[in-house]
Order: sequence, then structure tokens, then C-alpha cells
Amino acid sequence: MHNTFLTGPINIGKSTIIRRAVLELSYLDIPAGGFYTLPYVTDGNVTGFYIQPLNKMNYLPPLEYRMIARKIGSEWTADTAAFESIGAGILEDSLKSAVDLVVMDELGFFEAVAFGFQDRVISLLSSPKMVLGVMKSADVPFLNGIRKREDVGLIEVTGKNRDILAERILKKIRRMKI
Repeated sequence: MHNTFLTGPINIGKSTIIRRAVLELSYLDIPAGGFYTLPYVTDGNVTGFYIQPLNKMNYLPPLEYRMIARKIGSEWTADTAAFESIGAGILEDSLKSAVDLVVMDELGFFEAVAFGFQDRVISLLSSPKMVLGVMKSADVPFLNGIRKREDVGLIEVTGKNRDILAERILKKIRRMKI
């Protein structure tokens, strides 16, 4: 399996593990592409999430155009247009570029109807490139389809294994590069 997704409870350290692995890979000259999903914080509260490419794109739109979800009152609203334009563009660039590893941090339920974005995810999973990502545990058709793929491995992050997973992932990537 050349595609690996971390899953587990919120704030267990899944994204931190991926960032650690990507940083170490940069020291080994193993190029990575893809995206991080980062929180947008207002007055100490998370009020949205935005997509941030690992590599600078030729033109990186302002933050307000990269917002993939916003909290309005107590409800979350997804911005499908941001997934379809910015997110799909990042993945398409990763597919066409010379990167060996594509990061998808993270896949969840906000992109449930972003079908162009979903198509790019599937294209990357089917490509020879390695994918390292975070996947929510949500029971949605898109994520369930990814979980069922034979070329996808899931690693459950726990308090007991989170400190050793970055090195385990690095070893796997190094083996695949040989």
C-alpha cells in the first residue's frame, strides 16, 4: 500500500505527525506537494478552516478565497467552491509535478459535494505517487470509498503510538523510494 491515512480522535496529533514527517523528508530531498487544512482563529475561537498548499502556487489567492468552511453561529458551512477551485488545483498541480509524496491533511465531510476535488483525490490515490493524509472517522460515502481501497492503509493514532508514528512513516517512505 503506497497510500497512508492517519485517523483518530480530534487533537490526538495526526496533523503534527504529518508535519514532522514532511519536515524530515525535506532534509532528505524528498519533495512533497499537497495541502494542509489550517484553522482560522478569531478572538481565540476557531471560526473557520482554510486550505494551504505545501508548495507555493504561481498565484496564491487571498485567505478569504481559501476558506473551505466557516462557523456561522453554532453551525458549520462548507465552501464547495474553494474545494473545487483551490483544493482541486493544488491536487492537480501535485499530480502533474515532480513531487514524490502528496499530503492531504485532511479529508473530511466538508468536501462531501465537491465532486471535482474528490475526483482529483481518487486520481492521486490511483497514481504511482505516495499519498500521506489525515482522514476524519466520519461515515460519509467519499471517505468510506477511500477506506475500502486496497491501495490505502489506515493507521489509528492513539496516545500510546503518536510519538513513534512519524519515524514509522518516514521508514515506509524511504523503503518505497529505494
